[in-house]
Amino acid sequence: GTLPGLWVIPTWIKKELPVFKNNPDWIARYPNGEYAVTSNWIDGESHGIDITNPKAVDFAVSTVKSLYEKGIRYFKIDFNVFYVNGHTSYSSKLTSLQAYRRLFSAYRAVAPKAYINASTASLNRGVIGYADSCRIAADVDRDWKTRGDNITIYQQMPSCAIKAFANGVLFYNDPDVL
Repeated sequence: GTLPGLWVIPTWIKKELPVFKNNPDWIARYPNGEYAVTSNWIDGESHGIDITNPKAVDFAVSTVKSLYEKGIRYFKIDFNVFYVNGHTSYSSKLTSLQAYRRLFSAYRAVAPKAYINASTASLNRGVIGYADSCRIAADVDRDWKTRGDNITIYQQMPSCAIKAFANGVLFYNDPDVL
């Protein structure tokens, strides 16, 4: 059989939602107060949560838990890469790696039999032991070699080759570009 699966972004909150307005301390910020992680990629402005904030993490994890309880058994958890860059404002007691591992440990705890694909585009040690697979290259355009912004298939293939050793050792590789 097949597994029911979803592509999810549990660590992002759309700016117009009540959960964003009611919990401004959940949002990752720079020391100057500006939002650290912002995207307009999916239907309006969204911001990444501060994964050192336990309440924000509980919110993200509850999303995965709810879907798992409804029968979802495959999760592509996307938009993770920003959190390894130290965008935290709640707690300086946790390193980015510790916070990242705590988050993925919590995902695994609430979805013990799910297949978890961590979409990080890197060899992220924060997901080792918790994710079944990990994305090892960035998003790509449909073009082979015509753009200069590092998103063509041609430009991303070296990233996949360099990380090939991890396949089946750290997790299964998800090259995305192939």
